[in-house]
Amino acid sequence: MPHPPDPTTPTTDAGPPPTPPPPLATPSRGSPETTPSMPRAPRGEAEGDLVTSWLRTTVPTLWGATVSAALAAVAPHLPADLAQPLEALLSSDSTTLVVVVGAVGAWHATWRLLEQRAPRWLVRLALGSPRTPSYAP
Repeated sequence: MPHPPDPTTPTTDAGPPPTPPPPLATPSRGSPETTPSMPRAPRGEAEGDLVTSWLRTTVPTLWGATVSAALAAVAPHLPADLAQPLEALLSSDSTTLVVVVGAVGAWHATWRLLEQRAPRWLVRLALGSPRTPSYAP
């Protein structure tokens, strides 16, 4: 009768193939997928950067829309030589959109230049956050 193999002696039999590593955990809803080439930032830091980038996009947009609405509101009260071109500019939806986009761009560019010299509370009011988000890989 054959003897059972001794577990302490190595065998030449290759045996079963190695077990593959487990798959990456399924990312939670709304989080980016983690891959070996792109490690995920710590949860609090990534969420903080997401909120910061959202604020620094949304707040200047709201200010740009507010400036455009203010221009439309004061146009009838301006002297005729200023009111007529402004009312003509704001009379069509497409040119109003261009004015809003221009106001947003001007607001954001101006405050990006001023943010290093302005108080933090004023930068927060103008841009939504005094902190710039990091987009590190």
